[in-house]
Amino acid sequence: MLKHHLTALAVFLSLAACSTPTPPAVPKNADELAREQFVRLAVQAVYPVGREANPGWSQASLAVHYSIDRENQIVDCKAGPVSDPESSGGLPFSPKVAERMNHLCWQTVLPPMPTQLMDEGPTTQLIAPLLFPELAEDAQGYSRETAFYARNAYFWEQLFANRALDSIGRAHLVGILDEQNNVSACEVILEPHPMRRREFKQDNDLLDHLSQACAHLDDVPSIPRQPLNAEGQQVFAVTLDYSPWRHKANSPTNR
Repeated sequence: MLKHHLTALAVFLSLAACSTPTPPAVPKNADELAREQFVRLAVQAVYPVGREANPGWSQASLAVHYSIDRENQIVDCKAGPVSDPESSGGLPFSPKVAERMNHLCWQTVLPPMPTQLMDEGPTTQLIAPLLFPELAEDAQGYSRETAFYARNAYFWEQLFANRALDSIGRAHLVGILDEQNNVSACEVILEPHPMRRREFKQDNDLLDHLSQACAHLDDVPSIPRQPLNAEGQQVFAVTLDYSPWRHKANSPTNR
């Protein structure tokens, strides 16, 4: 089974200083360009999920193993220690961050893997190392970010968790909360996910379900310094990525 390592993730997530690369002396072929494009987009896909797994930027290292089928769907994902000690940057493995990532990795929407990078078998392994070398210093920022993730999780659990999905997309929910943090108005927009535009379906049943269910949500988690509109009302804006595999995060082994 092939294992593709996104080594660029380690550099990206460690916030290392960037330098201008030296142009290659020999033009790259189509396969090399396709691989570079895939790695670049995969980094963009995995980064925010890893960020959510470690909102406090506690020092940590881990590697996320994705198993991708020939339909470019995630059929398994698991976080564990970085296999090569040198690739960990000397940072300790964090079981706590890995445990969170075991649940959150299912929300990753990876770009389509080029056929030439896939194994001949039914699945291909993609390994994404995550390095977090810095400690959080902004307590207020940490508190707000943690609350932001908690609110997103609340909306997902209330609106999506028990619903079968057959397309990939992005849901935007914008609305108003009353003084008890109950939803008094909600507008929902569905749009293609930028990584997988061709696999989006305009699902009016899903849109109706989300619109009606969102409008009746109560006790929405608070976020510090919640923005207010011109009338002094609390407003919320939530963006959720959805896919056919994300429900697997709710399996007992991933809780």
